[in-house]
Amino acid sequence: QVTPQPRIALIFARTETNGKVVRRLQVILGALDGKTADQISELVSLSDRAVHTWLSRYNQYGLDGLKDKSGRGRKGPLN
Repeated sequence: QVTPQPRIALIFARTETNGKVVRRLQVILGALDGKTADQISELVSLSDRAVHTWLSRYNQYGLDGLKDKSGRGRKGPLN
C-alpha cells in the first residue's frame, strides 16, 4: 500500500522537468519499494553517499528537500 506522501512523489515525478530532481525522486521511490542503498545507487547512477544524502534530506524536509539549495552566487573579482 502506498501512503499519501509517496503518491504525491509519484505525481511530482511525472510533472517535474528538472532532471536532477527526477533522479532524486527515483531514489525516494526506490527506498519506498524496499530497495537497499546499493540497489538504488546502481539504478539511478549515484553513489551510496548521495543516495543517503537525498534520503536524509527527504526525511527532514519532504519533497522540498530534493531541490537544490541556493548557493553563495558568483565569486567577486580579484583585486
